[in-house]
Amino acid sequence: MTSLLVKRGILKQAWWIWATLLIFAGAMMLLFGVEPLVERLQSLRMIVEVDESVSRLRIWQAAIGLISQNFWLGTGPGTFGDAVLFFKAEPFHGRPVHAHNDYLELMADGGIFVFLAFLVLFFAVMRKGWRLFHETEKRSKLGLAAGVLTSGMALAIHSTVDFNFHVPANAVYFTAVAALMLSRSEGGHYTGAIQRKAVVSVFSLLFIVTLAGSVFFGLSDFFKWRGQKALERKDYSQAVRAMTRSLVFNPSSAETFYLRGLAHERAWLKDTRGENDSLIQSISDFRKASRLNPLEPYYEYHKTKMSCRSGAIRSDREVIAAYEKVIQKEPKDPDLYFLSGRDLLKLAGKTRETLEQKAVSLLKECMNMDRLYRDRIYGLLWDYKRNLRFLESFSLETGQGLRGLLKFIEKWELWSYHRKLFLKSVGVDACVHDKEAAALYADSRPGRFFSMEDFDKVPGDEAAMGKNFYRKGNISKSVSLNGKRSLLILRAKSRKVAGIYGYLLVRLDHKPVQSFYVRSPDYEEYPAILSHEPGTHTLTLSYLNDKVDPERGGDRNIWIERIEIRDA
Repeated sequence: MTSLLVKRGILKQAWWIWATLLIFAGAMMLLFGVEPLVERLQSLRMIVEVDESVSRLRIWQAAIGLISQNFWLGTGPGTFGDAVLFFKAEPFHGRPVHAHNDYLELMADGGIFVFLAFLVLFFAVMRKGWRLFHETEKRSKLGLAAGVLTSGMALAIHSTVDFNFHVPANAVYFTAVAALMLSRSEGGHYTGAIQRKAVVSVFSLLFIVTLAGSVFFGLSDFFKWRGQKALERKDYSQAVRAMTRSLVFNPSSAETFYLRGLAHERAWLKDTRGENDSLIQSISDFRKASRLNPLEPYYEYHKTKMSCRSGAIRSDREVIAAYEKVIQKEPKDPDLYFLSGRDLLKLAGKTRETLEQKAVSLLKECMNMDRLYRDRIYGLLWDYKRNLRFLESFSLETGQGLRGLLKFIEKWELWSYHRKLFLKSVGVDACVHDKEAAALYADSRPGRFFSMEDFDKVPGDEAAMGKNFYRKGNISKSVSLNGKRSLLILRAKSRKVAGIYGYLLVRLDHKPVQSFYVRSPDYEEYPAILSHEPGTHTLTLSYLNDKVDPERGGDRNIWIERIEIRDA
């Protein structure tokens, strides 16, 4: 636009237009604020954010690695999403479909010759537009050339951080404006009869082939779409029929075979009669999908899963080798580790120890790769064995340690197990501690007594009233403590809801140091030893597991009759 104004001599004469636009833009920012602009600029952090597991910088690094191994011929059109899986850098665990950079993706898919051919074609079109812009005075041609140049440069610049030319609407838009511009350029027309016939014949043939292909593959995609909708509705028979029709039009679609295999798999899992037709069909479809696209790990995973279910793979060694092959197809995808570990646990049962050990090792690797799998993995292991020692041993060999296990116990309402593990996490043996606390309680003299009313409510945290902790929250008090140790004694009771009593956490100066599982509906005394430096400390009691059961009318609360501190 600036070039057009300069060419027409308007810029110097109408400088006041630009001044008005700047004043208007400033007024809009003052009126509406600069937050939208700031948010948009902050989104550029995606490019260089090193802490994000899915960042464009990491995708580009993986794309460069892929290009370095396939420089001349590339990996093939549309294969970037699969081929890049082997070049991802830690801690990138995403599945990028595109490179978010058209130039890198074009090099990766097509190689250097295709890349250079595209650049030559693009710059030829832009050069034609530039020449038309400078060699004509007709307004229609000037506007068309300016539009082509502007849109082409906009797409070219944006393509450095996105995949514009892989968006069909953008590609068609650029093709249309380029064709309009070329049709308006001077010269270059074919005048000879032979030339005209050759051009018309070639383009007519291309048009017919494109039209036929669009109808053919369009019908294939239509039936695949119907099959996907049927899968979402859990109408598996309809999904199979739709996918079968789609494959009539495009029998080389690995994704369609995979989706039909999924429909057969889910139909088999849903069928309580145990019919094997769906099982056999699912294995066949997954095999075809894997053969058509050997880079996709999930095709291999489902083939392995159903083959093990059918008994086609029997021995422990064969089963482990099959799942290792799945992992090797994408060794940086935590979901594959989780799914494979889950399947191996199901196959292991209570007798196949080798499969259990392999499953546990895969689940450990999954949790170390992505902590978001923590609750699912612990839930899977808990359902498998219902053994806290098993979970504890597992947790100590992961990066999260006992802290991750404690968070799982809190989420799954396993509070009766929480105290022992919490004390262990702060370096205290629960059994030794409780025996020592009981001995001190029997030998020590009465100390200072407090009630809940003596404690301050944490600002904005209305959790207690009278003797009752009626919701999750905190109360705190500044207390003077002598010596190196003190004995904290609670006289409390709790209401049991959903099989669990109330749970309290004790903090000194905001650091967790003790906990109580108030395991009785009647008042009882619960002693615990506090280790500390002499002086004044902030003592905080936190109620962690309030719960209301509307169906049975239960409300889990804790009542504290008194709080006593004795010198130990």
